[in-house]
Amino acid sequence: MLIPLIVALLVAAFYWQQGRARSAELRELLDNAQTQIQSAAGLNDPLSVHAALDQASAFLDQAAVLEPNHPEIEQLRRQIQQELDKIDQVQPLYLVFTLKDFGVGDRDLSRVIVNGGNVFVLDRGRDQVEFYRLNEMGDSLVEEGQEPLLRKGQTVGAATVGELIDMVWVPAGEGRKASALLVLDANGNLLQWVENLGLTAITISATDTWRSPQKLGTYFGRLYLMDTAGNTLLRYTPTENGYANPPEPYFAPEIAGNVDLSKAIDFAINGDIWILFADGRVIRFFQGKPQPFQLTGLSGQLRAPAALVAGLSDSAFLDRLFVGDAAAGRIIEFDKSGAFLRQMRPSEPAMFQEMRSLFLDEGEKAFYVLTATGLYKAQVPPSPS
Repeated sequence: MLIPLIVALLVAAFYWQQGRARSAELRELLDNAQTQIQSAAGLNDPLSVHAALDQASAFLDQAAVLEPNHPEIEQLRRQIQQELDKIDQVQPLYLVFTLKDFGVGDRDLSRVIVNGGNVFVLDRGRDQVEFYRLNEMGDSLVEEGQEPLLRKGQTVGAATVGELIDMVWVPAGEGRKASALLVLDANGNLLQWVENLGLTAITISATDTWRSPQKLGTYFGRLYLMDTAGNTLLRYTPTENGYANPPEPYFAPEIAGNVDLSKAIDFAINGDIWILFADGRVIRFFQGKPQPFQLTGLSGQLRAPAALVAGLSDSAFLDRLFVGDAAAGRIIEFDKSGAFLRQMRPSEPAMFQEMRSLFLDEGEKAFYVLTATGLYKAQVPPSPS
């Protein structure tokens, strides 16, 4: 009878000793993390602060292996994030409204456009444009029926709608009689929707010269088409029936052969043209020629740039660029010289992760963020002094 009892005591002593060793190791890791956080708080150099906080995070990762649910680990992680937010000039987006949860499935959401309370969402998975209206408060959508505004296979005049590529809102003026939503399909059709008038197919020329049109843009009534495979940006001037005249290549002849748009993912126009690439670069053009420009001052890298917006008319946004980073769930603001100003994100960064499109309503001072599964509206916080 003594032998099993002795064995049990020895086993218990072994596990007790092992537990003490794990507790001591855990305590040491937590203390080390706390020391690094305190050290970071006393530093002024952003790189040194990041290095100290990275080391603190590494200690917490090791601690989580020993005891994943220890409450002090989460507490210290929050402290780390607070210190990172200070040094990285992160402003929280407090007023964030979930306008729509699209769920998962066969969707491939790619563009959101808002105009006068009308909300348009392009879904390239289902090849349709969905149309909603904002309620009077502007914090939710009024879903007036579930039929899409436009879908693949639909007949509009003599045109049969193909796979949808992109869409853009073009205001009236500068040769255009009415403001309209323009939608481009893979068959070379340009479909126009005007409120109270509905859908029509309008003329666009030289479609046989396109290789891989990807994005549309507009400025003073002109329509811009980015053809990534053709390494070209085409500019169409409005005519009475649409865009019937041949387009002008935007890039100056002397540099056209040196432009590589194969990794371009978005572009924006506000007098200059800004092109965003998958590696986080932004290049700037004016009157078809490249201008000196580089994004500077941002700690770390753009992990997954998804969208680019350039401020247009409002004095608060006139010389601002906004880049949506899908991996970090954030919106980063730069001035037109490329200097980093701030970054904004909701209290739960995962909300804006998998960002697909970013729209800025300058009048409302609000962002509309389209992700892989949802549509959100966030008020732009005032810039810190």
